[in-house]
Amino acid sequence: MYFKLFKMSLFFWLRAFIFYPKFMRNIERILINIISKNRSSNIETYFQIIDKIILKVKNNGHKNLDSITFMEIGTGQNLILPIMLKMAGAKLVYTVDIADITVLNLIKSSLRKILKSDDFKKLLNRHDIKVKPFEGVDPESYSNVHDLLKDLGIKFIHDCDLSKPSSIDDFNYNSIDFVYSMNVFEHIPKPTYSKILLNLKSHLRNNTIHIHQVDLSDHFSHAITGMNSLNHYRFGKVLWAIISNNRYAYHNRNIKSDYDEAFSKIFDKYSSSISVLQTQGEIQQTNNFVSKVFHSTERYALKIYLEVN
Repeated sequence: MYFKLFKMSLFFWLRAFIFYPKFMRNIERILINIISKNRSSNIETYFQIIDKIILKVKNNGHKNLDSITFMEIGTGQNLILPIMLKMAGAKLVYTVDIADITVLNLIKSSLRKILKSDDFKKLLNRHDIKVKPFEGVDPESYSNVHDLLKDLGIKFIHDCDLSKPSSIDDFNYNSIDFVYSMNVFEHIPKPTYSKILLNLKSHLRNNTIHIHQVDLSDHFSHAITGMNSLNHYRFGKVLWAIISNNRYAYHNRNIKSDYDEAFSKIFDKYSSSISVLQTQGEIQQTNNFVSKVFHSTERYALKIYLEVN
């Protein structure tokens, strides 16, 4: 198991080194796009957060999403959530990332799958929302991500560092009603995501809604059979940095109380909840383990939701 861990770590470090220059990152995207041509997107894993977003909108007095402008933090390679929100009737969706790593074939695959998904339609029907298909948009006819997103009504803003006040120049903060992210904050150091939250707080309206899903689990465990989901807490800071401190594998190893501390300092109407708990397996405490993990059920938290308003 640990041989596989260090093998994966070495792979990510080599990848980070090879594709460090900007021109090489463009080559990397081309290669990923080719590899992803027949890859299928697992859209079902996004249903829970979409359900929570719609409920949050309705609980704040809106009948539907037609008047809501969303902002997604962390676009990544795929755009499943922005596509789902637009099909649910969202007025506008911004999606923001520090770099452009979108993969056209993945986005096309997601769009095709969402358009055909009966389960997605049933989810919206439970909220009395009808699916709004994209009229005249044929995914296969696009050879450019940005042209496709424009026709979908999704505004993609890349090379945007939200921890810097200058990022407000990229779009109209005052128009944003709802901010969300999915499995993003665990990849950002706490000082940096605290700056992001402060920047958002100072420029967004006071009644702006937030929902952020955070995956606390060891991401290596997603690919290595038999690895404990909390395995990353075994390692001291230096060894963990050696294993994961690159742009592909970084995980801040923060726990729920770390996020609670950062969010509650900035937002008055903040709450958090544990969505997934580890129910099987134990890990041995070491001298380098963050001891506060062991003081409550927080010890077993694998996925949490952070909400504002």
